[in-house]
Amino acid sequence: MEKKHILSGDLQGRDALELSRTLGDFFQKSDKILIDFKEVQSMTPFAMIFIISQLRNYRKNGKEISILNSDVSLSGNDKMNFFGELLKKENSIIKAHKNSTSIPVTHVIKKDIIGSGIITKNDAGELVNNYATKITNSFLSNVKYSEFLFDIIQYSTRELIRNIIEHSNAKYFLFCADYNKKTHTAEICISDNGMGIYETLKSNPFLLGLKPDNFLKYSCLPGISGNRNLYSGKSSNNIWENSGFGLYMIRRICQDYGGFFLISNNHGLYRGRDSDCSSKRLDRKLEIPDTCGTTIRLNINVDTIKNQSILKNDLSRYIKEAEKYKKYHEELVINPSMASQMLQRDFKK
Repeated sequence: MEKKHILSGDLQGRDALELSRTLGDFFQKSDKILIDFKEVQSMTPFAMIFIISQLRNYRKNGKEISILNSDVSLSGNDKMNFFGELLKKENSIIKAHKNSTSIPVTHVIKKDIIGSGIITKNDAGELVNNYATKITNSFLSNVKYSEFLFDIIQYSTRELIRNIIEHSNAKYFLFCADYNKKTHTAEICISDNGMGIYETLKSNPFLLGLKPDNFLKYSCLPGISGNRNLYSGKSSNNIWENSGFGLYMIRRICQDYGGFFLISNNHGLYRGRDSDCSSKRLDRKLEIPDTCGTTIRLNINVDTIKNQSILKNDLSRYIKEAEKYKKYHEELVINPSMASQMLQRDFKK
């Protein structure tokens, strides 16, 4: 028997998580569901990309999903066909809609970024860096932004894509972004269909105490997931060496300037400021059923930026403070790659 579920209002992240739990309950009783978006006014990037990822996973596992009234606005910007994005198999050109401050959900195939042949770390790193720059330029094309905001988004996007390519075994990922002019907040979301962080970290022989309830915390530690034998090619300059600092650095940036939400292997972790961007920090762990791969949401609030040139100093500070984690985790190797300490402008020098 087919179940029907009607969504309404402005769908935020919490609504997407609640829908995930609802779908889990529905599919315990039925293999068919009809989801109606007719009363949905808009969706945030995270809500849209997480729901698409969940629905794709359920369809992959044989569930029948029908969708009605799927033209949905992304945070009040242009409407897009939600079901069309769900079915789309490839579209690796990421562009903002004309006069829009959003990038719609885009399916990106890994090989379209780095190719499918043997490649060195340097070549792969440069290709990812160039791709992240294109994404950032497109995303901010209709936004009055500072060099600082560009640096944060380009750096974070680059490191997120590097993580997917180097750790997840994913063949593709989904990308979505929005800049809210009312709240002065940039939201960037990325979701892959890989093995998940828990399965990745289990291959680390030093993490013998790794458990399902603590692996996300481990994943955000510096040097925890470095992989120095990834590419078959040889490189004479290891500027792009995988030292396991990417996720740690992104988490630190977003804790200071907005929020960081990570979902993988049925668990979620939030680090950042509270909703009014006060100095209060939040640290939450969640259980989220039936998740596939890894989904990450970054929020950057422009109003928290005090100095446009401070990010470079922040990166140095985060790396210095990484040493303190060694007191509690002897398995960490605090040896950050050059790339994890460099902004886009540093590559031009």
